[in-house]
Amino acid sequence: LKDELSGKLNTINSNVSGFGDTLSKMAGVASSAFAFHEVSAAAMRVLTLTGHLDDLSKKTGVGAVAIQELDFVAKQSGGTFDDISQALAIMSRNLVGGDESTVKAMQALGLSVDAVRQMKPDKAFQAIGEAIAKIPDPMERSQLAMEVFGRSGAQLLPVLTSDIGHLRDVARESGNVISDDLVKRGDELGDAW
Repeated sequence: LKDELSGKLNTINSNVSGFGDTLSKMAGVASSAFAFHEVSAAAMRVLTLTGHLDDLSKKTGVGAVAIQELDFVAKQSGGTFDDISQALAIMSRNLVGGDESTVKAMQALGLSVDAVRQMKPDKAFQAIGEAIAKIPDPMERSQLAMEVFGRSGAQLLPVLTSDIGHLRDVARESGNVISDDLVKRGDELGDAW
């Protein structure tokens, strides 16, 4: 009886051991499948991001790097690049159209309309923001921001009065900015996929 029980226990032990090996192999396969799924999902997020950045760049005339920098700046004040994008459109319309109140606001800020019009939109936004930040009277800051950026100017005051140049540098240095070339290649890959 002792030998019989010992033999049965050995058989059960062998079967359980084989089952454990099978489970171990299945776990390895499942782990690999999970890892592939996660890598694939991450790649899709990157392709979606690069596509969105490329579209925004084409829409606004602002490079993908500058979009990411300004988005970082806006997020420090609770906003997004979408808020800035609307303001850029109004700013461009007012500057190009020579809107009288915008021209007066630019003079009050000590900026030349012609010089600002020669800048890229993101640099013009930054120059105007830096000039607005120097105005000590909060009501005057608000009024000048609205003259240049429309109603969105008042909402953007926290962004406009932040140290835009420094925050753009921080965005780049933190590694949170994808190069224009990588954005373009990611968008092309996303379009082909």
